Amino acid sequence: MIVLREPFTADSPFLVENLNDVRVIEHLSSRIPTPYSVTDSLHWINVLSSLDAINRIIEVNSQAVGVVGAYLSRDQAEIGYWLTPDVWGKGIASQAVSLFSSWLFRHTTVSEIINPVNAQNIASRRVMEKTGYKPVKTETFINKNNHMDSEVFYLLTKADNGRLY
Repeated sequence: MIVLREPFTADSPFLVENLNDVRVIEHLSSRIPTPYSVTDSLHWINVLSSLDAINRIIEVNSQAVGVVGAYLSRDQAEIGYWLTPDVWGKGIASQAVSLFSSWLFRHTTVSEIINPVNAQNIASRRVMEKTGYKPVKTETFINKNNHMDSEVFYLLTKADNGRLY
């Protein structure tokens, strides 16, 4: 069973371990510091999670397996998530994104949620499509390694979310 809960200080070792795993961070936002330290994790838990963001730890059978969260801006949110590699391919990301998206629509003024997904991240693109998000545009940019890269922007509206359930 998947549970989405608020992050706690005790989650710091979990965050540090996983946000220093190249498999986890390969397609994540360049906003995440590299290397990721205990100080970074405590700042995220105690400060960033209370400003203009809502973040949740994803648990399966009382074990932390990832994070899902969103930055809020008026009526729009930008969602993001990551999982530990040992649970990839088990449908956990789809369940977590679906639960969290529905929660955002019910408990905030958000009317649409976007997610920029690295075009090469086929697994995350499938998660977006399985949870009702629609691709709306693609942008090309220079990534943190100074290479050309592309993101596909996915959108879910409150009206679309209501039709899914």
